[in-house]
Amino acid sequence: MTRQAKLPESTIELLNVAKGVETDQHLALRLGAERPIISKWRLRKHVGADYAVRLAELANVDVKHALALCAAESIQNVDLKNRVIAQLQKGFVQISMLAGLAGASAMGQLLFM
Repeated sequence: MTRQAKLPESTIELLNVAKGVETDQHLALRLGAERPIISKWRLRKHVGADYAVRLAELANVDVKHALALCAAESIQNVDLKNRVIAQLQKGFVQISMLAGLAGASAMGQLLFM
């Protein structure tokens, strides 16, 4: 799996990365969803876990990161939410860098510590 230089900071950003140059309609078809659901996600500024996993796969983003974003976006306290999302971004970038330096075995060791 190829890593992106910058990980999405929200499930909506993940949606936009997965969408690429396609229309929302084309993305909905690829997801097996109705077009209006994408508008609904944009309005509420959140994608649910089921579709976040599928979007991560389309965007070539680690599924764990997408699920962590879903959980973080459900936090009601704005300051806490922002801190958690910043930590997620920092943590996944560090893991990706270490994996790149030490190979796949380092990634496995980090994830199971």
